[in-house]
Amino acid sequence: MITREFRKLWQGKIASLRDYEVKNAIKNGGMIFKFRGKVMTKTPNELAKHFQCHTQDIRSKFNNKTFKLVDFTFIPDDKKRSLISDKQLNLL
Repeated sequence: MITREFRKLWQGKIASLRDYEVKNAIKNGGMIFKFRGKVMTKTPNELAKHFQCHTQDIRSKFNNKTFKLVDFTFIPDDKKRSLISDKQLNLL
């Protein structure tokens, strides 16, 4: 599993990764996102599902290679668990 720490999120909630980072994380068993002491874990299946939605090609200003951005909504694992338990209570 690969760990990636973010210093800032777009609009305070979107974590953007380059497509080759996502491919590498899928091969290595998933990814751990960290932001301000909070953690979000994504499995290879969840990463692959989001990988289908990407943007236009962006050219790197350092090595002239192109990449695409893949966006993930940052929902910390502890908040995700509470959302799931709230949904289960509503179903009862």
